[in-house]
Amino acid sequence: SNTLWPVEIDIDGDDIDDEGTLIQSREISPDLAYARLEDTKPRGVRWAPPKAFQKTFREDLVHDADVIGELLDRFGKWTPKTDGKMNTLEELVTEQHPDEKVLVFTEAADTANYVVEELRRRGIEGVALVTGNSENPTRIARRFSPVSNRSQPGELGGELQIVVSTDVLSEGQNLQDSHIVVNYDLPWALVKLIQRAGRVDRIGQKSPEVLLYSLMPSNKLEGEITLRGRIRERLAENAQLLGSDEKFFGDEREREVIRGLYDETSGYMLTDGVDDVDPVSMAYEIWRNAQDRHPELAQRASDLPNVVHSTRATSAGDQQNGVLVHSQTVTGSDAFAFVSPVGEQKQITAQEALTLATCQPSTTPLPRLTDHYELIAAAFDGPLRTPPGQATGALQGVRGRVWQKLDAHMDTFTDNLLFTLADIQTAHDAMNDRPLRESATQTLSKAVNERSPEDLAALVVNLWQDDMLCIPPQSTAQAEPSIICAMGFR
Repeated sequence: SNTLWPVEIDIDGDDIDDEGTLIQSREISPDLAYARLEDTKPRGVRWAPPKAFQKTFREDLVHDADVIGELLDRFGKWTPKTDGKMNTLEELVTEQHPDEKVLVFTEAADTANYVVEELRRRGIEGVALVTGNSENPTRIARRFSPVSNRSQPGELGGELQIVVSTDVLSEGQNLQDSHIVVNYDLPWALVKLIQRAGRVDRIGQKSPEVLLYSLMPSNKLEGEITLRGRIRERLAENAQLLGSDEKFFGDEREREVIRGLYDETSGYMLTDGVDDVDPVSMAYEIWRNAQDRHPELAQRASDLPNVVHSTRATSAGDQQNGVLVHSQTVTGSDAFAFVSPVGEQKQITAQEALTLATCQPSTTPLPRLTDHYELIAAAFDGPLRTPPGQATGALQGVRGRVWQKLDAHMDTFTDNLLFTLADIQTAHDAMNDRPLRESATQTLSKAVNERSPEDLAALVVNLWQDDMLCIPPQSTAQAEPSIICAMGFR
């Protein structure tokens, strides 16, 4: 039967047979397996002292190993030949689009490596890999998309037909020689899904349509995790807020949602679930649409200095006169406030600011309010005066959810051998003061929903100790927050 005790460390690929299957060597002893692991010192492995573990830990490990071993016995020997996703991808690139460039995205570097090696083993040529460990992703992008990058593929090592990449390639590269994007797996972060499509759906794309394929898990597994359904709900909310008409799945339900946005029959109300729409995704989509539809105006906006302002008419409803202020603290955190002439002053979220400031290129600017500057000053004397470390209500998204969960956990936490309450408090304060790094946001977005408060606290402290939790503070030579821009309403 299968057993997990003899761990085999494959350093040089010698344990891969001709079929592409990992040879299940189980003759070595646990001591030898441990010695091999210690000698290789793989990245990401941390050694904890024995005193850090409770006596029941070994029993739990044995139980987990038995359960996983039973699953392995039930599944039997796995080979790439039976991999449904891999077979579908092979059919896609060899039969449906044999002479077209295909861009394949996946979440994990291990998966990307596997897909590339398997495609090559199946005789498919012109395949390249891009992960966070790649030395020169831009070179690969230019070989894959020479026309849009104005490069000669022969000078770079030959033109590529297929690129398999993690999301490291979903930003900052021109790849529009291709119009086919394959999601080998689906990211939960909505902005990643948009960025993947945005690599080819941009100015310079010659195809009248961009094709997005998503390789879904089996219906039984999808029924358990409902990944597609949950992402589709987020896309629907995003489309309502932004007017986006992209189709990421293309099924009838999605078409009904998009149609309902225009004929007011949609079952999704603007106020339902809005907190789940990532404001970063909202802002990114707004800016991407502006660049695509109004490139000249987008460039003018990019060239504007700080402290600019404008004024527009109030929208229908209860919106009152006043000024919306966008400021940035000395630590680099963004803050927003709305101040009215009648005395209302409140700090608002980035999402609320995006919704409030929504307008079109055709929107007519109005003369500024007579007390425009006085209202801005009132914002800095009032809601924007609060130090960022105290503005807990302004923390949103992953950062806000993690902060709140840790805040509640600290009331019952007791020190352990790995970290103390003081460690949690320091990391907790850092999250208040500075935005999360992008890598930390991605890691914590899953952990905040899946991990216990104890495990989440351990993860946050580890990220903080490794200086991977928050963006480093900017120079504090400037003692006061700065004004980015302001918009008046009258």
